[in-house]
Amino acid sequence: MILLLDRATAQVLDADSEALAWYGLTLEELTARSLFDLHPGMDLTALDRLSGTRMRHRIRLRLPGPAASTAGRPVYGNFHSLEVIGSPRILAVIEEAPGGPEPVGAPSNEQQGLEQRVLERTAELLEANQQLRREIAQRREAEQARRLSEAKYGSLVENSLMGIHINVQGRIVFANQRFAEIHGYSRAELIGMEIHQLVHPDDREMLLGFMACRFQGLKAPREYEARGLTKDGRTIWLMRNATVIDYQGEAAILGNSLDISPRKSMEQSLRESERQLQALSAQLLDAQEQERERIAHELHDGIGQYLTAIKFRLEGACERIRRSTPAVDLTPLRGIVPVIQQAVEEVRRISMDLRPSILSDLGIKATLDWYFRELLAVHPDFTLEREIDVVESQIPEPLKVVIYRLVQEGLHNILKHSGADRVTVRLTHEDKRLRLVIEDNGKGFQLAAVESLAQGGKGFGLAGMRKRAELSGGEFLLESQPACGTRLEAGWQLR
Repeated sequence: MILLLDRATAQVLDADSEALAWYGLTLEELTARSLFDLHPGMDLTALDRLSGTRMRHRIRLRLPGPAASTAGRPVYGNFHSLEVIGSPRILAVIEEAPGGPEPVGAPSNEQQGLEQRVLERTAELLEANQQLRREIAQRREAEQARRLSEAKYGSLVENSLMGIHINVQGRIVFANQRFAEIHGYSRAELIGMEIHQLVHPDDREMLLGFMACRFQGLKAPREYEARGLTKDGRTIWLMRNATVIDYQGEAAILGNSLDISPRKSMEQSLRESERQLQALSAQLLDAQEQERERIAHELHDGIGQYLTAIKFRLEGACERIRRSTPAVDLTPLRGIVPVIQQAVEEVRRISMDLRPSILSDLGIKATLDWYFRELLAVHPDFTLEREIDVVESQIPEPLKVVIYRLVQEGLHNILKHSGADRVTVRLTHEDKRLRLVIEDNGKGFQLAAVESLAQGGKGFGLAGMRKRAELSGGEFLLESQPACGTRLEAGWQLR
């Protein structure tokens, strides 16, 4: 029987099968006891004699406890001890021996050497055995942890809302259920399939290029949108996420796919709605301009002509009365003539504000010159710097109306809100790009505050200006800061 003991406490650390059978205990039960627990009557001094040197002669000790015979006679045993080098342990070999308590004679040198080698080898085997048990326990723990991790990962993968797949050299070697559902295949059908078969033909070159870059360690988008194909040939939109992993010793692509077809469909519907809304808004603006032009013509050619005719007839009647009846006082009638003239001028002004006929007759350059003159006649203290450098024939007719309205609304806002006394208007054409800039030296404003008002239908008409510019295919930019003036710019790319 062999026991491995702790030198300080005599705690049993390990035992062979014979010791387990002899004591009638399991290894766990035996290692929970010390030698004194197993043999309560053992003499402590006897144990001391078993330790202290690396090798001792056999010592015959009385074995109390389980070693006592049923006949009541004491049983003796030979104890052999070996101190395990490099650790606080003692290897004890116990064998039952007949006789009394006196120790047997010292063994011969040959026998002692043999026992020495046996004990040393036994100690080595017990130490190796204990180390092997520790390694087995560690491996069992690692295997249990691995299985638990795989179970958790497998559950996560299988219940994921993302389609997950692994492809090696372009062929699918793993796919979760969601990936199969996205493409309309069974998981068995997907295994071995080339990944490009699930990609829209127009996006295959892009996807294969990304894969090649990843395998070569080059930069490639980790997340991107691409079209995919289902088993029945439908095109779907996917948000893809891919990374390189090691799969069973080979470089592979771990891919995640999220079906974003519903979102793409809504985006397409939104774009279509916006396009239709822009087209409708453009039609409304065009209809508004046509109605303005119609009313302007009716005012000028209708009411204006009638008022002019009334004025001429009244002046003619007054002249005839004066000749035929000199004594008649014509002052009240002649006082009506200036009023009629004022009405004619007002009708002409309203007509020009609605739609200046000069815009259709002479073009944008002449119209702006006329408008600037009219403006300065009303505001003589206002300084207006202008630079009009465009070729009339290169500007489309619909765009001329937009430019005039932007200048008209912009200068109206400046005069009404900015407190500026100087403004610059530039209309230039360079590299097929038409650019309108209006700048003032007024008090300026906080853009965020005014844009918030514009969303609520207010904001100095800026929302209408922006919409007019954008509906005509242009861009609209507004810059302003308190006490730093305001800069408005609109630009169009001409064909």
